[in-house]
Amino acid sequence: MSRLGEAGAQGAVVSWSGLGAALVQPAMLALISLAALVYVFSVGRALRGRARDWDFCVYYASAVAAREHLNPYTTDIAALGARFGLQAGRIDRATDPPTFILLFEPFTLLKPAAAYWLWIMLNALAFAAAVFVLLGPASGLDARAAIVLAALAIFYPPVADHFYYSQSKIPVLLMMALMMRWMERGHERAAGLVLALAGLLRAFPLVLLGYLFVRRRWAAFRWTFIGLAAGGVATMALFGVSNSLGFVRAVGFLTGHHWLGLSANIALDSFVSRIFRFSFGPHPGTVVVFLRTVVVPLAVLAMVGYTVEATVRRDANRDPDSAVFCLWLVTSVMLSPTAWIHYMVLALVLFAQLAVAANFGRVSHRALWAAVASYALIAAVCPGCPAEPGAPLLVPLLPRLPAVAVFLLGQVPFMALFAAWLAARWFVIDEIRGALARPCCAGSA
Repeated sequence: MSRLGEAGAQGAVVSWSGLGAALVQPAMLALISLAALVYVFSVGRALRGRARDWDFCVYYASAVAAREHLNPYTTDIAALGARFGLQAGRIDRATDPPTFILLFEPFTLLKPAAAYWLWIMLNALAFAAAVFVLLGPASGLDARAAIVLAALAIFYPPVADHFYYSQSKIPVLLMMALMMRWMERGHERAAGLVLALAGLLRAFPLVLLGYLFVRRRWAAFRWTFIGLAAGGVATMALFGVSNSLGFVRAVGFLTGHHWLGLSANIALDSFVSRIFRFSFGPHPGTVVVFLRTVVVPLAVLAMVGYTVEATVRRDANRDPDSAVFCLWLVTSVMLSPTAWIHYMVLALVLFAQLAVAANFGRVSHRALWAAVASYALIAAVCPGCPAEPGAPLLVPLLPRLPAVAVFLLGQVPFMALFAAWLAARWFVIDEIRGALARPCCAGSA
């Protein structure tokens, strides 16, 4: 790095140090904590009456079908859920992996309202545990800095979106945080098994097998497959082989044109599909359809290629902040067949690690600003307002804007995810020299 580059890195650390010192002052700390507490209660009020709606109603009806020895992937779960006053709407078939439905069955022993609040409570506990794993003593952060970052995690719009739609990605967030910490400590068996569990529950985290392979973490790699084999056999034995294989139908349903066309779908496949749809209309010719089938795999290969290339740049024995893990985690969201705004709760792992690295002067200026941009972009279109998280602030202006502007605004959620991916990539490949020896935040240990 040139002297100018070193000076830039030094200046970045100094500027972020000043910001961190300001945020952990007692008055500011008290204000942020109070605002976070008020926000938690306001979001909690918005959840009342949500037990009948997405996505809890889909989970509950799918599990009822399984408990009644029906195939939830072929049974009309919308009609089944109507018996309990649930409103599944156009989702009339199960859409979740068989292991998830199997483990959700005990909730159906309760009435929907009670089961719903139990589910919300368990997700809240999982969120608190994940924040503790990421920002607690293992992070090396001062307690005051950890409190500020925990508040920012609470304010992160995908978190409110997750709870509003009673989603299931916060347990995955906890599992990924644990996997990262266990790998840092050399607990390869536990890391592999928790990745297997996350894969059985939600499938897309299995992209991290690529991380284990490229980094040559063979013990974790092996134990992931052991966990997948054991969990897969147990699921088929309890859930049924034909029922388990029926999940293929759900994948086809979720990757249909309707879901790919929604701007809240932040998967790479959906983003590319929307570009084609906007450019060529809803009924393109055969050539355009063929072109899309070529471009999507190329985009996926490019994303994987850049992720692998960044991974091999980083010395296998020199990744104190688990930057490479963060990169693969964000990549797993982008490569999921479908990914919604609430999937971005997993970016909290990246944000936490960036904050830790910034605290000790181990991250570049551009990586930090890309993370800030990601947070700001998703906050602009998904403010997490208690009335209905996910409602864009710009909706009243849309009728007055040209079509191309409306389209571009619709792509902001994907751009927020892409900014997080850029932050993770730069986190991995940027070399920081001449950083401050002292931590950024005043009072840090």
